[in-house]
Amino acid sequence: MTAAVHVVAVNYFGATALDGYLRSLLAQDCTNWRMTVVDNSDDTHELTKLHEVTRDHPRVSVRAAPGNLGYFGGARWLLDQTPETAIWTVVSNVDVRLADPTFLTRLLTLDGRTPVVAPSVVGVPAGREQNPHLTTRPTVRQMRRLRTKLAHPLTAQASLLADRVRTRVRPRRSPGTSDRASHARLIYAPHGSFIALHQRYFTAGGSLRHRPFLFGEEITVAEHCHRLGLPVLFEPALRVTHVEHQATGLLRSWRVLRAQVEAARYCHDIIAAADRTGAAKGPDMDWTRDETTAP
Repeated sequence: MTAAVHVVAVNYFGATALDGYLRSLLAQDCTNWRMTVVDNSDDTHELTKLHEVTRDHPRVSVRAAPGNLGYFGGARWLLDQTPETAIWTVVSNVDVRLADPTFLTRLLTLDGRTPVVAPSVVGVPAGREQNPHLTTRPTVRQMRRLRTKLAHPLTAQASLLADRVRTRVRPRRSPGTSDRASHARLIYAPHGSFIALHQRYFTAGGSLRHRPFLFGEEITVAEHCHRLGLPVLFEPALRVTHVEHQATGLLRSWRVLRAQVEAARYCHDIIAAADRTGAAKGPDMDWTRDETTAP
């Protein structure tokens, strides 16, 4: 089934969250879309629940991944098996909602001159704007600081908890009221919970190749665009809400924390390598292990 917009939603025990996402898609004034749910859960009960949520909707299909491939790993596994490329491919979590019934219509008016689009993403319950994720390209020094901050699973967990405390004590703003999120402009990186990729991104050489099991996907997409000279657009007229930490939780497993540590190292390394050798290296560095292998 070919559609102008292909929504690839990667699931990990999020069947209960999928219903809200699906309802927001069904409410769209555009019907030229399809959704594929990639299930990373490796659990027959979860797969059954996904089929129950989607069974009455012919534009929605569920595919069980051959194990937990991680976020971009699961999306890439599906797209490698998909012969046609939609005009727009959306890679997202299942815990998001399209906040406006004209979202897909507005997306389809964008013609690919900006082949990566970051919508307004408002995290709930905090109400924090998550896009633009990164306005400018980070320096090697900034990435080194991040790598140090997340040098061990315990420091990664402490950093996450500290960030939650800062979010709760910071005055809450209504979506769209800050200068940061008030107007469309070119940025460096979109937030990973919802990324819209025009077919031009793929035909120009962009991909979802990403070594870490989880986290850092934003840097991979941004560095592909940096290397290929493709702009990334932040478009606040496209609005999404995101129920944070559905898949990973606030108190994370050791495996997920190790993935966060690895992602911080990975992001540092591809920025540093691109600075040393020019943009030709970037995310296509010759890694010695399979990029879809869990830590």
